[in-house]
Amino acid sequence: KTEPNPTHGQPTGNKLAAEALTIGSDATTTEEAASDPTWLAYVEAGLEEANKSAVSNAAKVRKFVILPRDFTVPTGELGPT
Repeated sequence: KTEPNPTHGQPTGNKLAAEALTIGSDATTTEEAASDPTWLAYVEAGLEEANKSAVSNAAKVRKFVILPRDFTVPTGELGPT
């Protein structure tokens, strides 16, 4: 998660939010997190835990990518509904 603009709530850039800085990595941006071994291990551990309760193999997450920015309606990745 990146820092949101306090006025409109949309992401202001690629700076990681305070909660994201607590995992013990030196990464401070999404670009750095995408290639940081600590971040990748953190996400993989979370996915392994989540996959334990998947109802089927089809429901398991097999691949992931850390994107350079959050999905938003204004940037077109999400729809308004």
